Amino acid sequence: MLPQKTEPHKKGLILFKYWYMVHGVKINERQERMYVRGAIVPPMGVQVPGFVLVAAQSIPSKVVSILTQDEWWQIPPAMPTRSQKEECGSTGDVGLTAKIVFSLEGYFCLNYWIRTDKGRIAQIRRDLLRQPLIKKQVTITDPRQDGDDAETLIVQYANAGKLKVKKGSQLYEQMVNRSMTDRDNAVEALKTVLSGYERFPYREYSEIRFM
Repeated sequence: MLPQKTEPHKKGLILFKYWYMVHGVKINERQERMYVRGAIVPPMGVQVPGFVLVAAQSIPSKVVSILTQDEWWQIPPAMPTRSQKEECGSTGDVGLTAKIVFSLEGYFCLNYWIRTDKGRIAQIRRDLLRQPLIKKQVTITDPRQDGDDAETLIVQYANAGKLKVKKGSQLYEQMVNRSMTDRDNAVEALKTVLSGYERFPYREYSEIRFM
């Protein structure tokens, strides 16, 4: 369930507010503190588009909900190349920029994780800095660490009931029908965001006051 309202909360969290309207009256109001982060997967050649998703991890339960998920080819809005038309039937691409702006406005997401080589990360950072639609600086970090097993993370989160993915979505369909290849771009994005939550977990800090 997506929130009716979001707002920045203290200590880097986002407050998600939920309710139902019955005859013009709010009922079952509740709110959750969320650790919101995104994942970016670059396009793989001309056959497989990139993927971007935004997730929210509930604090303290650590349940991860996938909020948005989209494919992308170019960083700015652009028409597809001839190869993209021929290989994928692509008709257009609003670009990674538009998807980041949407997630910034809706979920205050400015931090993304990515698993690729340093040169490509640097290029994506530079390209995003050039986009006038993005008014705030986007942080992009590689969450990989020695010995991590992102494939196993998906199984662990799913078996523990700590992963919520919309049924029928592209990510859901790829999880159910794995090709176990680079074509599973949505699953690669999920691996990235779960790796990020493991590498950079949200930590609660008690306030210290000196008398």
